[in-house]
Amino acid sequence: STVVGAMLENNSADISDISFFAVVAALGRDEDIQEKLVSRPRLPMSAVRELICHVSDELAARLILKHDIPPQITGQILTQGREGAIARLIAANDDAAMAEALAKRKGAVTPTLLVRCLCLGKLHFVEAAMATLAEIPIENARILISDPGPLGVQNLYRKAGLPPALMNAVRAAISVAVSRSKDGQPTTVDALTREILDRLLQEYREIS
Repeated sequence: STVVGAMLENNSADISDISFFAVVAALGRDEDIQEKLVSRPRLPMSAVRELICHVSDELAARLILKHDIPPQITGQILTQGREGAIARLIAANDDAAMAEALAKRKGAVTPTLLVRCLCLGKLHFVEAAMATLAEIPIENARILISDPGPLGVQNLYRKAGLPPALMNAVRAAISVAVSRSKDGQPTTVDALTREILDRLLQEYREIS
């Protein structure tokens, strides 16, 4: 987080929208990172929507005012801030049942929620959720997700009808989660989160 913090403090740094998304998804609970993000001269709306679910009321107010968020959008953003609570609920419940229930609610399963769950080690939830969205058996979704090449996840993502702009981010996060699952080595949520963040930032550098 030290390197990321230094990058955020450099107001002249050209940070892409996908990099902002990666930082907020992986380190959005870090108060120092929150402060630096809110203080940035520009934040994409996707990062604002993610960040606002982590910050205090004071920081949320600063975020809304500093980045000129129209009043009619503020309510929508605050509603979407419930994603963090949903992710924590998923972490404490059965993956398949929760995934099916959420995926049947229009718009409830988002790319950012998938990345959050992958950071929590809930790969099975992601498999079940994407299978439900794509209307295919979970075994088929698992095969596509485990495909070592990029096409498996890409095809599943498109079939699930998720927003194209964040496909590379979700694919990169899945790649880390699948690798960790296959090697069988125990890992902490913090370690997994940081590895996913590193992979997301690498993904941006590769496509920039």
